[in-house]
Amino acid sequence: MPNSSKDRPNVSPLQRRVKFRLRWALLALAAALACRYFGFKELEQVFGVGGIVLLVLHYVSSSYIVLSRKAIEETPEPEPEEFSIRFPEPDEHSFCYYTVVPSTTVYTEVFCGGDWQNTSTFEYSVKDERVFSRLIDLLEDTCGKDYYTVVNGQVLESDIRSREPFDSTDQHIERLKKDVNWNEVTGSLRYFILSKHGCSPSVFLREKERLTKAFAALAEKAAALDAVRPVGGLLGGYYKAKDGASEQSKAAIKELQTAESLERFRLSFRELKDYEHIIQMLDELLADKSAAASV
Repeated sequence: MPNSSKDRPNVSPLQRRVKFRLRWALLALAAALACRYFGFKELEQVFGVGGIVLLVLHYVSSSYIVLSRKAIEETPEPEPEEFSIRFPEPDEHSFCYYTVVPSTTVYTEVFCGGDWQNTSTFEYSVKDERVFSRLIDLLEDTCGKDYYTVVNGQVLESDIRSREPFDSTDQHIERLKKDVNWNEVTGSLRYFILSKHGCSPSVFLREKERLTKAFAALAEKAAALDAVRPVGGLLGGYYKAKDGASEQSKAAIKELQTAESLERFRLSFRELKDYEHIIQMLDELLADKSAAASV
């Protein structure tokens, strides 16, 4: 015999209600049988034995429907599955990571730069092998004071201007207006999202080959201009002129990395800057796909 609350079976409120209603249903059925076999003629004359049984059945069925609905309402919905990716930090005081929720086609970007942090929410759409996104909400936190600059895809321009009467405010607002429109996602995030939507490994392999060849061709041109690119593990970066380089050399290196020039190499700004991290991402995705296929 259980002698403490710890020993008692764990019975939910829903189970107790079911037992209570079934108990009353059995009592009602017993009353109907008593009317038939023990001579309660008045009750039998009013309802009849069949009527009493029908009342019992109606009570039981209606109780079952009500309790079933309550069981559905009380069942918690499963949390949507989330996937996160962290980008290399430029220094020890900053970080950037993304959280992707495929079931809702939404991802968040958290970017911290020491005493400030921006949390952006994007809606995204996958079209074949391409990914597009638009900014939905942006929460900016500076020195412990947080405020929204974008809500439901609308740039809060007047609020921004009242808080940021700077020369760069116009550029900041124009960038936000561009971000709330649909833009193509490139770089590591693109492949990370594609991997959560059943993208074929052949796409990742083909993209790795494209990027490797394109980057090698660009590096050859940059070397001819005596340009250097920061070497920092996965941090990446752009090509720059060496100290003491002529203005003509600086201009040529800058021209090499314009959107039009990079397009001829089949590269984007993001792919150039984050090349090492993108290659690492593709290698990891290919390894994951290979491991899953071998199971």
